Amino acid sequence: MSLEGELTIRLHWAAGRVVSVEIRSSRPVTAAKVLEGRTPEAALALLPRLFHVCGQAQAAAGARALEAARGEAADAGKARHRQLAVRLETLREHLLRMALDWPGFMGKKPAQEAAIRAMACYRNGLAACAASKGTTWPGADWAPLLEDLLGCPPEDWLALETWAHLRRWMRSSAPVPAYFRWVHDRGWSGIGACGVAPLPSLADAELAAAMADDRFLRFPRWRGRCHETGVGARVCSPLVAALRERWGNGLLTRLAARVTEATRLVRQDMGGTEEPSRRSHTGRVEAARGLLVHRITLRDDGTIAGYRILAPTEWNFHPEGVVARGLAGLGGTREAVAQQARQLIHAVDPCVAFRLELM
Repeated sequence: MSLEGELTIRLHWAAGRVVSVEIRSSRPVTAAKVLEGRTPEAALALLPRLFHVCGQAQAAAGARALEAARGEAADAGKARHRQLAVRLETLREHLLRMALDWPGFMGKKPAQEAAIRAMACYRNGLAACAASKGTTWPGADWAPLLEDLLGCPPEDWLALETWAHLRRWMRSSAPVPAYFRWVHDRGWSGIGACGVAPLPSLADAELAAAMADDRFLRFPRWRGRCHETGVGARVCSPLVAALRERWGNGLLTRLAARVTEATRLVRQDMGGTEEPSRRSHTGRVEAARGLLVHRITLRDDGTIAGYRILAPTEWNFHPEGVVARGLAGLGGTREAVAQQARQLIHAVDPCVAFRLELM
């Protein structure tokens, strides 16, 4: 088993429906304690080796947390470079889902060439950002690849605002519209819709205090409620709003949110800058899969006294969270339920491997 652990998602199925859901995690949520007693520089160098998924986001959150612990403001150039590296990582993750996972759900071969191109764009983008010290965004390099997957230029996708617009786009034979059409034709556009709300703004000092509790790190609630974080919760656009009105936070809405964020990243239409760390208690990053939070406390000699990490998977795959709620009530044959469940799980996107069991 890797350091990241895994999820076991068990669906209890009877009379053609999922009647209950169990989610168990072997993720070692206190694994960052191995960084305690080290110098901050040694700890930050070790982070990407400990947590392979979203390594740019982990490094950025750790750097922000260290600045917060020292009461320092981030250097503007370094902050911009970190932000762009995280955005490149997020874009890579979105395009890999489109190229590898979505064709596979339809029984087609993954778009391996597109995945290879995405990895090359990511590596080249990191090099360009480093060379320019965070002043260059290489989004244009990704545009042809995204256009091949979407069957239209990124700006054409961003012009889609209604369900009627989307249906016309879905006639294309390109990989992404083909998957949208496949989902809708099976009546699965709204599967997984539930009432779990997006994660609200979290008061920094209150969050830092909560992260001292191991149970909060494993089963986080905010003021007594489960919440969702990630692309399905943070993306707002006319099209996503129209789909949400029609199908709630179901599968098709989630797919559209991922495509929308990818196109905005390519077009550098995300807005915002890295939040300053001064007077903060935590380092926060909106990673590909949701809000990632690091908290560092220091000893008098400058070494690390405490290191805590709150990952998005703990919010989204909480035993009573958005995935558990969304999977409950799925119906059909065992095969159909398994297909629906896998697509919902991938749409929310855990940062570790999972095992799906139908009982």
